[in-house]
Amino acid sequence: MTSSEHALYYTHMLDQRDLTQVGNLLKENSEVLRKEMKENSEVLRKEMKENSEVLRKEMKENNTVLVKEIVAQVGEVLKQQILPQISTLGERLDSLEVKVDSLEKKVTNLPDKSYLDDKIADLKGELVVKMKRGNEKADFTVGLLHERGVFTEDDVRRIQKEFQIFPSQSP
Repeated sequence: MTSSEHALYYTHMLDQRDLTQVGNLLKENSEVLRKEMKENSEVLRKEMKENSEVLRKEMKENNTVLVKEIVAQVGEVLKQQILPQISTLGERLDSLEVKVDSLEKKVTNLPDKSYLDDKIADLKGELVVKMKRGNEKADFTVGLLHERGVFTEDDVRRIQKEFQIFPSQSP
């Protein structure tokens, strides 16, 4: 009997006021319905379990495909954008290395501080020697001119005081 037929049958019995028979029928039908619900729920559980397994499997496959796509896209980005930049950096580093090598050679050929200090001291010594020679010549000339009567004693002292760099050892 279909559910609509059951409904008509119950309605007919209620009209005749046969409540015991309606109760008995309801009891029978409720047992049948419980049994059917139990069977249907077990079938639904099985189907849900099967469907969940299928869904898990599909999700795993989709995840695998997504991971492969992501890896491919990352590889493409590396290939198109990052690797050329790294190559450019490598070229720039090579040119910097050449420049550093050139500077290193130049710096290696430059004199160090102690060498320069020695050379400056030598030059100072040579300059002092030349100035003393000049001073001696000036003293000689002034002395000669004093002997010939061109300079007076006061003139000689004044010249020695004003122009001499090194003090004279002669009076």
